[in-house]
Amino acid sequence: MLKNWKMGVVIASIVAVVSALSMGVVFYLSNRNLTSVLINDVENNMQTSLDAKTKLINEYILNAENQLISFSKQPDILACLKNKDDKAKREELQAYNSEYYSALSGWEGLYLCDWATETLTHSNTSAVGLVLREGDSLKQLHDSLTAAKGSVYNTGILKSPVSGQPIISMYVPIYDGDEPLGFVGGAIQTDGLSQQLDAVSTHGIENTTYSLINLGKKQYIFDDNADLILTEIEDKALLDVMSKIEGGEETGQLTYEGEDGVPYFSVFKSIPERAWALVIRNDKDELYQPVYKSRLIQGIVCGLAFLLITAMSWLMINVNLKPLKKVIQKIQKIETLDLSEDDMIKGYIGRKSEVGKLATAVDSLTVTFRKILSTLNECSVSLVGSSETMRTASKDLMGSVEDNSATTEELSASILNTNSSIEVVTGEVERIHDIVGDITHRAQDGSEKSETLIQTANTMSRTASDTMENNSKKVEETKRNIEEAMKNLQSLVKINEMATQILDITSQTNLLSLNASIEAARAGEAGKGFAVVAGEIGSLAENSSETVNQIQALCKDANKSIESVKECFEDIIAFMETDVSGKFKQFATMASEYEVVVNDIREVIQSIHNKTSVFSESASNIRDQINNVKMASSDNEQGVDDIIVKNDLTTQTADSIIKIADQNQLNVEAIKDIVDMFK
Repeated sequence: MLKNWKMGVVIASIVAVVSALSMGVVFYLSNRNLTSVLINDVENNMQTSLDAKTKLINEYILNAENQLISFSKQPDILACLKNKDDKAKREELQAYNSEYYSALSGWEGLYLCDWATETLTHSNTSAVGLVLREGDSLKQLHDSLTAAKGSVYNTGILKSPVSGQPIISMYVPIYDGDEPLGFVGGAIQTDGLSQQLDAVSTHGIENTTYSLINLGKKQYIFDDNADLILTEIEDKALLDVMSKIEGGEETGQLTYEGEDGVPYFSVFKSIPERAWALVIRNDKDELYQPVYKSRLIQGIVCGLAFLLITAMSWLMINVNLKPLKKVIQKIQKIETLDLSEDDMIKGYIGRKSEVGKLATAVDSLTVTFRKILSTLNECSVSLVGSSETMRTASKDLMGSVEDNSATTEELSASILNTNSSIEVVTGEVERIHDIVGDITHRAQDGSEKSETLIQTANTMSRTASDTMENNSKKVEETKRNIEEAMKNLQSLVKINEMATQILDITSQTNLLSLNASIEAARAGEAGKGFAVVAGEIGSLAENSSETVNQIQALCKDANKSIESVKECFEDIIAFMETDVSGKFKQFATMASEYEVVVNDIREVIQSIHNKTSVFSESASNIRDQINNVKMASSDNEQGVDDIIVKNDLTTQTADSIIKIADQNQLNVEAIKDIVDMFK
């Protein structure tokens, strides 16, 4: 179907298809890569936020533990434990306890107990003297403190018996050598930690939520839902997180569907030293909103790029094919045999581009055709003139022949009369004077007529010579014109050479297309679009090759026609040089011979006249003179017969010349018909 489309439409369609495929590939690859980058970025942001919150938790608790350790290192504490009855020391230590506690932030209590958990000092003075634990609870505490010798024993999140709010309870055992004397304890409020965790936001995903869970007790430490704090974990996603951590994964990702039916993406990280884990989650659609937005923008940009490329391609193709359209219009004019001059492709002649070379070849072909037509027209005009001249000369020749025939008949009659007179003279000598007078009269009349015959013979000779000379000149001129026309027609060979050059170019283009296709195949997916363009360039080269082959075929046919015309002209020239010129030469020779014969007749008649004038003086020679007259009369009769035969030949020659002139006229009309086919 594409072979019937215009070249501009085909190229624009191919460019549009290639652009659409290219934009599709670009959109697919860029979207895939960018989506992957954005998703990784979002997930990395989540992981970064998780790490920051985890670090904040550790630092917050570690800071509290360090504050408690710092308090436990007060020298008066050990002294007080050794001498619990020293009230002064206890009051002094209580004052220090109250002062130290006032400097703390986020703490719910700070105190000192002996090994039996009796309170010696407390931030709340009303609690001094209370025993905190007894029985199994005391034994469990002793075991934990013994295990935490030299460090902090952190009980984790507890519900405060005072405020009822979640707290983190911590203890630092105090030893005198290897003997435990007591411990300092305190509790920090989790509200401060929660506020600090809430203050850590993640860029682009501000709506994230988190849960801090106790892996050992399987309870919530923190959660957006305050009702869940310190309750048992039942959420399937958090249970899966706990299972992963128990399986050895300290950090990881999890995608799940919440109880509200919304898909969530979460990251988790364990805090093994505290048996805790922090989980951060967000709505997956909200989390990937930048990805969806980026994908939409990419689609719009690729669509606009496709429209822009298609529009620019269509514009550039039309602009670049405009010269080719003009050349095609010029070729179509030549196809209709219209060789009229115009400026349609004048601006492209001489350029080195393919259109310029084609325009130059078409212009050269047009100019050559014009020269051929001009030469043929001149030749036809020259042939018309030559034919008319030959026709006129032939008619003149026919007229002269008719006059010669009449004169010859008169001469024949005169010769018969002369013979009769001779017979009468021989038979009737007695009437010699009368007969001699009659002979004298007739001799004078024959002399006058012989003069006329001589003039006529001279005219025929001059006419034949002039006609032969003119015919020779016309033949030479016609021959030169035909040779010049044949030389001009040989310029068609240049078109054939140009067509051969174009074939070479298309062959090279085809080779380049093949090489480009091979390279595109080596390039794989990235070279598919280039392979399509290379294939189309190969198709364009094949179409150009077919067009050039058609031009060469036309040139070949034109060369054959030129050879036919050349052979026709050579036959005409050969005929005119051999037959016509030969006939004119024969006619001239006959005219010369006729002049000689007439001069002989004149001399004979003059001799008769002279003899009759002296006949009276030489009567004895009358018989001899009569015999001479008889002999001359016989010769004259034979000469007249020869003249009649030559007149017939001259008539036939004139008829042949007229036929040749008529044939030349037909040839002229045929040439004019060929010329008239062109405009």
